[in-house]
Amino acid sequence: YLNLLNDIIMDRSGFKKLLQVDLNTIYNNVLQLAKADSIRHSLPTSQRRMLDKRKRYGLHRQYESVIDLWRYGNNHSRIVSPEIENLILAIYAQYDGRTTITQAAKEYNAFLQGKKHLIDINTGELYHPESFFVDGNIKTIAPATVQYYINKKSNREAIDLMKLSQHSYTAKHRIHNRRHKPTYALSTVSMDDYLPPFKTLDGKRKVWMYAVFDVASTAILGVAYGTQKNWSMVLDALADMARNCLLNGWGLPLELEMERHLNYEHKGSAENPDIFTEGHIFQHIRFVRGGNSQGKIVERFIGNFKYENLARQDGFLGRPHGRNENYKYNEDIAEIRYPTDELIAMLKAAVSAYNSEEYKDGLSRWEWMAQHINPDTVKYAPQTLLPELQKPVKTSVHRGLVQVKNNSYEVNTADFGIAHDHKGRVPVDAYYLADDLGAIDTVYLFQNDKYIGEGHIGGTYNYSTAERTSEDWAEMNRQTTKQYDFMQSAKERLQEIPKVAMMDAEPSRKRTKVRPEYDKLSQEEEQYAEIASSTREKSAKKAPETPPKNAENAPETPPKNTENALKEGGYVQKNEVRNYTTYAISSL
Repeated sequence: YLNLLNDIIMDRSGFKKLLQVDLNTIYNNVLQLAKADSIRHSLPTSQRRMLDKRKRYGLHRQYESVIDLWRYGNNHSRIVSPEIENLILAIYAQYDGRTTITQAAKEYNAFLQGKKHLIDINTGELYHPESFFVDGNIKTIAPATVQYYINKKSNREAIDLMKLSQHSYTAKHRIHNRRHKPTYALSTVSMDDYLPPFKTLDGKRKVWMYAVFDVASTAILGVAYGTQKNWSMVLDALADMARNCLLNGWGLPLELEMERHLNYEHKGSAENPDIFTEGHIFQHIRFVRGGNSQGKIVERFIGNFKYENLARQDGFLGRPHGRNENYKYNEDIAEIRYPTDELIAMLKAAVSAYNSEEYKDGLSRWEWMAQHINPDTVKYAPQTLLPELQKPVKTSVHRGLVQVKNNSYEVNTADFGIAHDHKGRVPVDAYYLADDLGAIDTVYLFQNDKYIGEGHIGGTYNYSTAERTSEDWAEMNRQTTKQYDFMQSAKERLQEIPKVAMMDAEPSRKRTKVRPEYDKLSQEEEQYAEIASSTREKSAKKAPETPPKNAENAPETPPKNTENALKEGGYVQKNEVRNYTTYAISSL
């Protein structure tokens, strides 16, 4: 009826000409029709109020204007008041949500009857049953009433925060953002782990794969396989992605999306950045909580890969509780098991087939990605990127060659400003970039985390002169020329080194002692004469006129000389010999 009044007001003159009456008569006829309608409604019964409601309703059909807002908040006829509703929810939320609807109804009724007490844990307040009486009387409730209020949308969303895990609550209640795909490839890549539904010979599902998907093209840009889901597989998948970018001359993706727990072992900082430090390699990194399928688009990509490329393979294990009978587990079909290496080979073939499938514009996923690379991607030199993703190969440079993966690589040692060890070797850390067939043409050498040069794969020529081809002679000439250049460089450097000889600046003026000849007999005679003359003089001065009794046999007291005299020429005069000589001379 309001819409009819809108039509009349929009074409007043047309209705007046059609009905041949004035507007008031037309309005009154619409009002009478509304009163006579058998459908119950709350439209006004007077013309003035009807036109006022039509005005609020408006030409844009504001349906909320027909609602009597004053009726909201009128709880006079309700048995369950808001306070009772909150108490019912509080009882139902006891024991961390492990309470059924029937238990909640019984405990509420027991509380009203005074059989149980309720306490507010936060405030310590004791609830009084009289506060929840209706018109002064006890009004018990049935389990159906409890179920009605618990299942109200706002109440259910609040209670499930306690009853459900974060993952279950997100899947059931939490709203999520809606996004569309980027325009360019390599703007964002998303990675996740996946356990393919196939069994190995031991009857276990243990072959894992980490896949890096380009969001714009849905192509698999990098992948790694292994029997254990660990941190090395994450780095291997990123290394495979970086290898594909480097080999094709592409820049690295601008944004990486991954589960948060994948970077727990590697948390870079501004001082020591690593590949998971935002702005270091990837300009943006978005971490998603594990198990949140709404948070990362890679979950849908893995599902497409699974059902498009793996579901038809022999030995595919369906889902036990799957809703689609095409992919539901069938226990009547005999299991087919694979050796680990064959299963990995099958997965690699499936990845190749997935990337080769048509995506859009007649192009495969890989072709479309290659033709729509984001122009803002950053291209990195291999020696800058590889140390972030690989474990180095410990090796050494010796005689112009370095050994990596059982291959020899030629190195220009003139570029190395470092010293050799005593064996003529230069210890280095080698990083490499393998192609799709696993061949390595170039290795990048580091020492003490500093880039010092690179080595290139060298050719060989036939040992037998009789069998050499033109390619052999060319390779021999190249190696001989390199050897000649090396020798010439060494000789030229030797010519730059001057030849010198060392000699004293002036003759030595140091004095040397000459040992005199030693004549023992002449020295004893001189000493004897000296002692004899001194003894005679002393005897002439001090000898008494009458010598004492037994004076002839009384020995003379020897002089107190306890020092060992070192004579020139090395002769040591012993005290005992000197004393004996002195005594013998004095007794003469």
